[in-house]
Amino acid sequence: MLEQIMGLPTHVLLVHTAVVLVPLLAAAAACYAVFPVLRPPLRWLSMALAVVAPLSVLLTKLAGDAFFRAMQNFEPPRIGGDMIAQAQEHQLNGSILAWVSAGLGIATLLLVYVTDQARRDVPGGSALPSGAGTGTLIQSRGFITALTVVTLVLVVVSLVYVYLTGDSGARMVWEGTLRD
Repeated sequence: MLEQIMGLPTHVLLVHTAVVLVPLLAAAAACYAVFPVLRPPLRWLSMALAVVAPLSVLLTKLAGDAFFRAMQNFEPPRIGGDMIAQAQEHQLNGSILAWVSAGLGIATLLLVYVTDQARRDVPGGSALPSGAGTGTLIQSRGFITALTVVTLVLVVVSLVYVYLTGDSGARMVWEGTLRD
């Protein structure tokens, strides 16, 4: 099922969703984390991307693993030699991207939840609690700041792995095909 859709390898079709949705999630999460004024309009978009982007990466990875197995099962195998090492590098980058994008999705959802709760608990809903004993731990400035930093680190790492995964896949496909 994950090997082909309409005669094309599913991985080749799904990869474009991950390449688009993960950077969109990264941009939405970064803007949500850094610019409190943008939080209300970005709330639902950030939450939707936090769920859909990591799922697109997971589906793309699973389809890629199935595609790799299918290429090896041909007689003779359609993948071998140096291309095996390149495919394994690409798979490793894709696996890391799946975990990092899932972490970014979770961090984004948690950041939306925590900042929304903090906003609701403050009279007027415009500021975060500032007193030493105000609110719960997850609504404290320190926790929100730490969560913001974690989210921003995951934004950067996810963008790096989108690049590394895409670059290793593109090199594997096009290095021997296109010549200068």
